Amino acid sequence: MNGAVFRGEPKRSTAGRRTLALPPVAADAIRHHGRAQAAERLAAGPAWQDGGFVFTTTIGTPLDPTNLRRAFEVLTSAAGIEKLSPYVLRHSGASLMLDAGAGLEEVADVLGDHPAALLRHYRHRVRPVAEATKRMQAVLEGSG
Repeated sequence: MNGAVFRGEPKRSTAGRRTLALPPVAADAIRHHGRAQAAERLAAGPAWQDGGFVFTTTIGTPLDPTNLRRAFEVLTSAAGIEKLSPYVLRHSGASLMLDAGAGLEEVADVLGDHPAALLRHYRHRVRPVAEATKRMQAVLEGSG
């Protein structure tokens, strides 16, 4: 992998293409996945279709969004988590980055979205909810 990330053709325009800086833990996970994918490539033999994608089917073809969503739902269900789609990770990422102190425009750039849309659709208050829960616990215990 040469460090470039390519997701296939942009849905709307070339404006959807952008360079992202990955945190080292994410870059390491992708490198690890690449090594595991090399084993899949060998197992697939001549059926492997190398399109240069990072995440593929077992024969190297691009993942179908519907199948990915189904697989994600199976994993979350097996983990005892309510039925969720992979898109919820986008919401979680935005909320956690904002809660960790990242600026609104910085998070919007990472998501490839407009800051106003980010606030309208993706911002879920994390820390204030946790703090409110602690205060409620104190009230219920009679110490608040």
